Amino acid sequence: MKKKQHSLNFLIIVFLDGRIIFHTNPEEELNDQKLWKKMQIRKDFKGKDFGILGDGGFYFNRKKDKYLIKGLKPFKKSKNQKLTEEEKLFNTNLSKLRVVVENTIGKIKEWRILSGTIRNYSFVRGNWIDINQILSVCCNLTQLMILKKPLRDKNFKLK
Repeated sequence: MKKKQHSLNFLIIVFLDGRIIFHTNPEEELNDQKLWKKMQIRKDFKGKDFGILGDGGFYFNRKKDKYLIKGLKPFKKSKNQKLTEEEKLFNTNLSKLRVVVENTIGKIKEWRILSGTIRNYSFVRGNWIDINQILSVCCNLTQLMILKKPLRDKNFKLK
């Protein structure tokens, strides 16, 4: 358990070569799904030919939604059943695509200011440090690195 430390959560959307196309501002006390809903990112994928990949915690399409978006997430095994071979292969291929997102986040955290404790910072006191600007600068610097050396070859194909 971490003491006297709050974590901030942000969502990031990247192309399959690692280029960052969108990031939210850091939010306190919101998990990924709640941040997805709050930012209303789903509407940006309405009627598009492309889709979005997510981890198992996301629900891109709910029963009450009026329109569906193309959103893929891994299959979960139920208590009494195992995954089929097709579902295992799907999860493996999905993780091969999603690893680019995790690598991009890792590159952003290499700037170290986002991966550790920011001393003397408080949401309550309204300190001089603007965490939104710090995240934007780190994302922009990471974007420059990725443009020079993409995380994945443009000719990548799943086997």
